[in-house]
Amino acid sequence: MKKRFIVFMVCFAAILCFSSVNKAFAQIDSTQKEDLVRGLVFSAIFHVDAIEEGFLLYQHEKMAWWGSDAYQLSSQKGEVDLYFTYFTDSTMHTIFGNNKGEAVFEFMVDKKRHSSASLDTIRPMTEQEKMLYTQKRTMIETLQKLDEEGKIQISHPNPQYASFNIDVVRVNDTLSRLYILTGVFLKDVMPFGNDYALDFDNENNFLAFHTFHKNFYPLYKEDGWSADDVPMHSHEEEETPFITATDICNYYLYARDKYKIKSFGIYSPEHKCKYIFLGDEQRVIQIQDKEQEEQKEENDSK
Repeated sequence: MKKRFIVFMVCFAAILCFSSVNKAFAQIDSTQKEDLVRGLVFSAIFHVDAIEEGFLLYQHEKMAWWGSDAYQLSSQKGEVDLYFTYFTDSTMHTIFGNNKGEAVFEFMVDKKRHSSASLDTIRPMTEQEKMLYTQKRTMIETLQKLDEEGKIQISHPNPQYASFNIDVVRVNDTLSRLYILTGVFLKDVMPFGNDYALDFDNENNFLAFHTFHKNFYPLYKEDGWSADDVPMHSHEEEETPFITATDICNYYLYARDKYKIKSFGIYSPEHKCKYIFLGDEQRVIQIQDKEQEEQKEENDSK
């Protein structure tokens, strides 16, 4: 068990491997940068926690992907053992750093200009960056300890085709959430499920553990995905009946960004309906089962 969690202690390595199957840094188009930034406005409009948090998680993941691609293409080979992402009013930053308090590589996206830049000169971390580095490292160490002690149940992916990606999202003024997502190395596969989160307070004390899906749902279409497709997976009865923040994040990463797919959905056995997320509008609609609709019509007619 301990060896399997080495990826968490040098968690930037997994994201580097994963990013290599996506667009190279030089190929990032301005449309994706605009989509990445515009969610900061849209997420404030829809007061649905899963939508807002899912888009925020997507922004963290996308920054890590792009930053990793840029790091791979750079000449900087300094010691790095962890990456983290943070936002200011004007810029999104992903820092690749180490326990010496050094920012070895930095990738940035300007929110207004939708342009990117990187710095490969080693510099001291700011006080805020030291805090964020320590926060993520402490959370990962807690995750490792809880897993080794069997206090939480996590299904580790097969390293031949998948790995964990880890991000810290600030949920509110008193709560930060460590997300664990399963990413895949396979072409045309959209991964949903096998995702978890740990909640921490402002002193990095562990509060709660969440399992969003008990199973892994790698969606694959033999003849390739198109923009008109609506990827679907089912949430089992013991899982949440609603679309999760991790579902929304993976939709943007693997469906919207790669194939321009406009929506995705889940089937909820508990509610006997489908929930469809509309990417352009960032809202969820409900589609009732035909059998349920017929039953409702029969009951209404009595």
